Amino acid sequence: MKLIKMECPYCGAELQVEEGKKIATCPYCGKNVAVDDEKKETIVTVKDEAKLQEASLKQQQYQDSLEEKKKEAVRAFRHTKGYKAIIFLMILAIIGGAAALFTGKTLALVIAIAQIALLVLGLLSGEDRVPALAKVPEVIFIVLALVLAVPYATTVKAEKQEKLVWPDTELSARLPQPDSKYGYVITSDDEELDVVVQKFDGEQYQAYVRACKDKGFTVDAENDTDSYAAADQDGYILNVTQSSDSTVEIELTAPADYEEFTWPISDLAAKLPEPPVTRGNIQIDTSDHLIMTVPDMDEDAFKAYAAAVKDAGFDQDYRNDDDYFSGSSTDGVRVYIRGEMGNVMEIDVQAEETPAVEATEEAAPTPTSTPAPTVEATPTPEATATAASGIRPEFKEAMDSYAAFFDSYCDFMRSYDKSDLTMAVKYAEFMSKYADAMNKLDAVDESELTPEEDDYYIQTMAHINNSLAQLATEIN
Repeated sequence: MKLIKMECPYCGAELQVEEGKKIATCPYCGKNVAVDDEKKETIVTVKDEAKLQEASLKQQQYQDSLEEKKKEAVRAFRHTKGYKAIIFLMILAIIGGAAALFTGKTLALVIAIAQIALLVLGLLSGEDRVPALAKVPEVIFIVLALVLAVPYATTVKAEKQEKLVWPDTELSARLPQPDSKYGYVITSDDEELDVVVQKFDGEQYQAYVRACKDKGFTVDAENDTDSYAAADQDGYILNVTQSSDSTVEIELTAPADYEEFTWPISDLAAKLPEPPVTRGNIQIDTSDHLIMTVPDMDEDAFKAYAAAVKDAGFDQDYRNDDDYFSGSSTDGVRVYIRGEMGNVMEIDVQAEETPAVEATEEAAPTPTSTPAPTVEATPTPEATATAASGIRPEFKEAMDSYAAFFDSYCDFMRSYDKSDLTMAVKYAEFMSKYADAMNKLDAVDESELTPEEDDYYIQTMAHINNSLAQLATEIN
């Protein structure tokens, strides 16, 4: 084998190239070198390939050295202030983008996405992962992302300084007009009024609450340091909530449209005394569950009805408060009675689950029948659970998971604060949990349910509907 000696034009190292090759790779810098016949120095005959192997080894060592230097540069960059600034700004941009998406602020969402893209380029530049960005300092991308925060802040400020136009409706006429020029209307129709008032300090909030009291919103009043809730004599329900950023939300809900109705004739309804009114709404009326709401039940009427329910036999494991009563009867029926704002009473009656009664009589064998030989088999745990209760473990787990999701969702919505940007992130997490719960529920084949599973399904869905109805009443 003949080798040609020549010099690498990139790093100056001496190369030994096999005669006849037009392209060679420098084992020191890794560059491809064109073999120039005019620059050939000497031709050497090699009787073995030891030198070629040595050259190949040196090339691999050089490549490994370059890779290690890159890794070391990345590790060093991740300890710099620039890296920490990029990560911090990226978290803010992601939270801001999620909040913009949740609140429908398109311009703010676009700006947040652009900031995230710039910060990603800053990471690639700092870690030297893209050759085209290697010469661009990461601080350039940080500055550009900060510059984009200016139009974002201007957009938010403009939204916050939107001029408030107080609605001219029947609902708005029931309330005093707030003393502020800034804010916006979320909802305004015949059933609900929802207005956000901005640049509204604590003194203005207190003055507005007093003005609402003068308008008659004093029934079932609940007054905290930063919220006021009450109804008027006509059943209109008011909620005024003050936030820490001088923002106040005013919500007014019209009373439900109750119709004259006949007391249900189900066995559950027959166990209860009829309330002293003939109007109401029935949400659920089945053989084992009854939910209804009844208006015109003030505090005295509620207490009198709760006492009548207790005397009717619901005196087991009972609880009796000013606006709440619960108790069970000896035949396995439990009742829940709640006093809601606006002199509304909710009645919830459920037939409690009772253990199955074991058969005490054995079937007599027929004279002509011959007992068949039996083969003993060890039942699986799932078969044992199904035989004992009629409910498969996987079915119960799916239903319990579905109910638990809605319980946690209701608790989250009770504490929801529109001014808290982290709430948007938490809401997105709930949507992910909702998808998981729905996947488990969709896997259940309702056509193959046992009677016990069918009852458990109905009870679970009734519990969820009751929780959502209770939540709707509270947040409205």
